[in-house]
Amino acid sequence: MNTRTAHRDVSLAFFAHLLASAAVALATLAAGFAAQAIAAEPPGVMERAGQWMRGGEGARLTVVLLDTTSSVAADDRAVYERAFQSLLAAARPGDRIVLAAVADRPASRFVPVADVRWPSAGNAMLNEARARKARAELGATFGTVLAPPATAAKGTYLIDAVAASAEYLAQARKAGQAGHLVVLSDMIEESPVANFAIAAVDAAQAGRIAAAQRRAATFPDLKGVRVHVVGASGRDARQMAGIRAFWRAYLADAGAEVLDYGRVAAAVAGR
Repeated sequence: MNTRTAHRDVSLAFFAHLLASAAVALATLAAGFAAQAIAAEPPGVMERAGQWMRGGEGARLTVVLLDTTSSVAADDRAVYERAFQSLLAAARPGDRIVLAAVADRPASRFVPVADVRWPSAGNAMLNEARARKARAELGATFGTVLAPPATAAKGTYLIDAVAASAEYLAQARKAGQAGHLVVLSDMIEESPVANFAIAAVDAAQAGRIAAAQRRAATFPDLKGVRVHVVGASGRDARQMAGIRAFWRAYLADAGAEVLDYGRVAAAVAGR
């Protein structure tokens, strides 16, 4: 081996050592960022993320309907907040979350308060940094909308809100994405269509309303949509059962699958 060859081999070995050292440094840095990301999450969020089982679904669109009427008690708001934070913790790159308030607005005046797409940069660290920013922004918006209203709404137009959300969920279906509808409400409809607060309600009424909407071409198409209801309530157990029967029948007639219906979040928005 001549002197030139020996020098070349030493240089190559030194360069390989530098590359190996750089790789170790980058791996350590990435682990540090990951640890900071987990530590930055609100208490309990990472634990609750497991509730939103994603299975084999890819990117999805989730429409969240938030009841903001004056009938929502402080305990209900806490339930809604926990469910929404769980949803945010489970979001992945490519997901889209649409948040809308439910009060006394008909479908013709339905306007979301937030429409956020979870970014995908092809880089895990950058994705997580952007995800934290999106969680913070959506969480702040949710908190503002959830605050007790200054002026009491004159109704709870849930049926209209569901109909309006169908337009967004149709976009997901067209794009081959999974569509989820999360309703944070006591589910007590109070509108010109029906008033569960003063009249008995059951599955048969759902059929009558669906038939009338079909004649008026206003019945929503929720084919393939997975529905999760958090905060369901009623004046008593009998009324709550009647309201649950109504919504299960109505949503099934529209083509949706009701995965969860109850007071608290179960395996909501599951994949």
